[in-house]
Amino acid sequence: MSKSSWNPKLGAIYSKETNTTQFSVWSPTAKNITLISTNEKGEPIEKEVPLEKGDTSIWRASLHVKPGALYKYKVDGKGPFPDVVSRYQPFGVHGPSMVVDNHHYNWKNKDFVTRKLSDCVIYELHIGTFTPEGTFQSAISKLEYLVSIGVNTIEIMPLADFPGKR
Repeated sequence: MSKSSWNPKLGAIYSKETNTTQFSVWSPTAKNITLISTNEKGEPIEKEVPLEKGDTSIWRASLHVKPGALYKYKVDGKGPFPDVVSRYQPFGVHGPSMVVDNHHYNWKNKDFVTRKLSDCVIYELHIGTFTPEGTFQSAISKLEYLVSIGVNTIEIMPLADFPGKR
């Protein structure tokens, strides 16, 4: 995956070139959506900024907001709510979302080529239930077992924030 191959359309998308973040939300039924800058507790720290509705039901606002900024949305006066397509929820799923620079990571293996899907034997692995410890570290000790039963591809599920321990 090169730095330019991933091109998300929704969420908070930071551009280093323009030093702005585009906030995008899809909502075909909302009457208004506002962005709220928050502190760690999700409490507003600045005035609300309205998003503008486009012709494909995507609401947008482009602001001079840098990575690390925390935010939530209000929809039709209700909320505030975290971003449902947030790339990072540092204070849990109910806390504020954080703007990140999606293209900051420098991929080390630029020549990586994946298997053809037809050659994959996929194991859907839930880290929290795969071992008694429920950690990535403890799953490492079980990888040889998966290879021994013919697995050559692991899909980690779910790789998302959720409330609770696992």
